[in-house]
Amino acid sequence: MGNLHEGHLSLVRIARERDGVVVASIFVNPLQFAPHEDFAKYPRTLERDCELLAAGACDIVFAPSEQEVYPEPRYTRFIRRRAWPTSWKDTFDPDSLPAFARSF
Repeated sequence: MGNLHEGHLSLVRIARERDGVVVASIFVNPLQFAPHEDFAKYPRTLERDCELLAAGACDIVFAPSEQEVYPEPRYTRFIRRRAWPTSWKDTFDPDSLPAFARSF
């Protein structure tokens, strides 16, 4: 989702060691935000992120717009689970796991 930090960049370095071409994608996905989270205020640092990725040996950055990912007309249906498995209840925020989203 961008706003990269050292953890992200370490993954780029590992990818460089393992493969010939390194590709990163950056997309602030509105579907990943719960209703109580502020999508509009999420930091968007694409220029800085691209500089960091280039310095970290990333070959290609794919940074699509929301329109490219979700073209109009956009019909999205969400299917939420009614109950979470007991083992997950104490570990995950259900809003961070939107279950399924299908765009047609």
